[in-house]
Amino acid sequence: YDNPFWIVNLAKRFETNNRVFGSFVAEYEISPWAKISFNIGRDHTSDFRIQEFEIGSRTAAAGRIINDNYFIDQSDAYLRIAGGGSLSSKINFSYFAGVNLFNYRSENVNATGNSLALRGFVNLANAATVVSTTTTNRYRTLGVFGSAEFSYDGTLFWTITG
Repeated sequence: YDNPFWIVNLAKRFETNNRVFGSFVAEYEISPWAKISFNIGRDHTSDFRIQEFEIGSRTAAAGRIINDNYFIDQSDAYLRIAGGGSLSSKINFSYFAGVNLFNYRSENVNATGNSLALRGFVNLANAATVVSTTTTNRYRTLGVFGSAEFSYDGTLFWTITG
């Protein structure tokens, strides 16, 4: 391992994180038997990393630089209808049904430069070999859900969920 002086001065690491997220909810009641709601959320994260190993480092004797960038984007949306009420003086009914859409995308862009030519210039342009990769992952799910419940006199319940 490198000594602490070397790590602090010649094996630097830089990292910048950014995140933006939020959501929006809207609801409209048509009647006690039908209320429609919509909820959408978004989350975006970026992470930029640079790690430097000067020539002479015990980790990478010829010198190395690693640029690693991550981007993650997610969104989630729900559309739901719900309602209920009394069917008689002792029988009640309530329900909800909806759909959910979830999107996920991540990307990692990595560039690693090895064998630096000049000391004091830790940069990809100074590397003899540069290996670059890009990895992307994405998926989308769609779900449908619902529930209905009958109750008798507040003591007996029958529920169906799916």
